[in-house]
Amino acid sequence: MKERTTDRLFTFSVLLLTTVFVAYLWRVAERLTRPEIIRVESDPERIEKQMRAIRSVLDPSAIGENGEDVDEGDVASLPADPLLKKALELRKRGDYAAALSLLEKKAQENEKDPELLRRIGLTALQAGRPKRAVRALSRAAALEENHRTWYNLGLARSRLGDMLGALKAYRRALEMRPSYRAALYNLGTVYMRMEDPEEAESCFRKVADAAKPSLAAKAFFQLGYIYSKANRLDEAIAAYAKALDLKPAYVEARVNLALAYEEKGDAARACEDLEKASRHDPGSA
Repeated sequence: MKERTTDRLFTFSVLLLTTVFVAYLWRVAERLTRPEIIRVESDPERIEKQMRAIRSVLDPSAIGENGEDVDEGDVASLPADPLLKKALELRKRGDYAAALSLLEKKAQENEKDPELLRRIGLTALQAGRPKRAVRALSRAAALEENHRTWYNLGLARSRLGDMLGALKAYRRALEMRPSYRAALYNLGTVYMRMEDPEEAESCFRKVADAAKPSLAAKAFFQLGYIYSKANRLDEAIAAYAKALDLKPAYVEARVNLALAYEEKGDAARACEDLEKASRHDPGSA
């Protein structure tokens, strides 16, 4: 019996390493970077160290679950101005730097156009220039209140590590539009980064109850993570299961569900879920 349990734990460890590496490789490949290779060790102590490392990889901030993306909203429509139209075309092609250059050139003609400033802020975010985004979006918000402006400002401040600034921006977006689930989700991620799991849980619960399925699945994932960290394993298992009901291809949720079962001592169920995850093509998630 002891040997069988040891074999199951070893099988679980190997499956866990393989599954997470495949999921990680797919996500990193999207960013055109080279993944690190994870070796499977036969030494139990090394296996345990690798499993602890995997748990850190599964932190939401490490797997791209730390917030919804930019909200293009009313700046996504085709503008009449030829220069702005060209900038929008460049953005659609992914040439954000060139689009930003055109928009900033246009801003020299009128520095107090809130719509133009929102376009600059959005494009700067997409170009990976959050400081420039904060400047433009702060000026836009001062000239004209807009919930999407505050949302994107929260995203820019969060990317700069300004959690208090992000908190203020998301709260303002929610004051203007209480049903803004993307802002509520991102607010929850800010609370997590500020190590306030109670407030984060409150945000994710509201999102999970009312958001579109794709966002609700992410909210249940975050709830599962919070519960796992608090050793509330039954609640974590239920949350991950709900995430998978909404998004069956959610590999990270499947892996975390297996981890929760492993923490409960149910190695057989943990292996079963890892096998399901390893059979699933991450590219279809």
